[in-house]
Amino acid sequence: MARNDNNAKRQSGGRTDLRPPNLVDLSPPKVAPRQPKPPRKLTPLPELRTTDSPPPRDAAPPPRHTPLPPIQPRPERNYPQYQNNRRNARDSRNSTRPARSLSPRAKKNINRFLTIVVFGGFILMLALWIFSNNALAVFIDGEHVGYIPMTSETTSESFHQEVVDHLQAGAMTEVIVTQTVTVSPSRWGTGRVITSERSSLISRIGLEIHYYIIARGIYVNETLQVIVASDSCVDQIVRMITERWRTPDTILYEFTVPWRIEPMQLQPDYEYLHSAVSAVAILDREEIQYSLYTVQDGENLTVIGRRFGITPDAIMLTNNMTHSGIQPGQELTIRSLQPLLSVRTICETVTYEPIEMPIETVYSADRALSTFEVIQEGEAGERRIAQHVTRINGVVVQNVTLDAVDIRTPIPRIIEQGTRQTVLETRPG
Repeated sequence: MARNDNNAKRQSGGRTDLRPPNLVDLSPPKVAPRQPKPPRKLTPLPELRTTDSPPPRDAAPPPRHTPLPPIQPRPERNYPQYQNNRRNARDSRNSTRPARSLSPRAKKNINRFLTIVVFGGFILMLALWIFSNNALAVFIDGEHVGYIPMTSETTSESFHQEVVDHLQAGAMTEVIVTQTVTVSPSRWGTGRVITSERSSLISRIGLEIHYYIIARGIYVNETLQVIVASDSCVDQIVRMITERWRTPDTILYEFTVPWRIEPMQLQPDYEYLHSAVSAVAILDREEIQYSLYTVQDGENLTVIGRRFGITPDAIMLTNNMTHSGIQPGQELTIRSLQPLLSVRTICETVTYEPIEMPIETVYSADRALSTFEVIQEGEAGERRIAQHVTRINGVVVQNVTLDAVDIRTPIPRIIEQGTRQTVLETRPG
């Protein structure tokens, strides 16, 4: 009993005036809930390579912490050097300080901003594609005719010139377009095909647009004879007519009748355009023409008629002549059949004519009468004559001598002839 009292006294801290409680709390003591410990981050094991070998059992375990670097001796407290050391230490701390990671809220805001930028750009590009111009609308005097793909080089002037070039290539001559072809940026509906071939649209425009062709009319003696397409066709006609009468020594050629060329505006479907071959056939047809001819020295009606391809009787009938006698300088009217466009050519010719060798006779009394002897062999000379020869359709109508030069002087042939008479001797009977 005394032992129990002592134990109670010991538990009460020596106090004996304490009384036991009236009620005994038999419920289990209240314990605060235990907070779970955060999971321990384990350091990943190094990857074991096939070439690595396991460490021996008696090897020392690797250090758990990186050993600290050895303490460097403190430098001498020199003020400038001390400042440098402090700056170097600060730079080393900043360089070894780990980068701060973004908070989850900042990452969420950044992702939201990037999403808005991406979707906003996509919506902007879609709007530009829907509402921007993607083709060129073609108009003829304000009336829409089609679309072509949009290019930066195509303008209203350039496309109008393309149409004009297409029309000129088809008509093979110049054209005058009376309507205006323009282009304007436009939006071509989605799903509809833009004309991929510009040539197809230009060909269709050539059938719808109104234009004139510029032709060339050839007038002979103020009368319209043929209509051709272009100046190149006229040049071809002139070349085909004149090349038959030109020679290598021709210095001038022209038509003997007045002719001219005038531009003409015609409808594209004009049916009377001639080609070069058909135009030459028309201009080469023979017609009755009258011309004046001056009689030269040594000529007669036969020579003149042969020159123009007519008979002497026809010349006499045209000039009301009663006889065939003519004189140099007399003018005759020549009526002949000649092409509609006769060609006059002037050629510069050079001819060489021989100069007759002169013969001189020397009389000598030392030689008997009726006998002679050539004492010097002579030689004929040569003369160079330059002339302008005028021909009409290949027939010579005039010769004009420009120069005559003796290029080799003739040497006379000298003959010695005797004058001495022979005395006959008589014998006595």
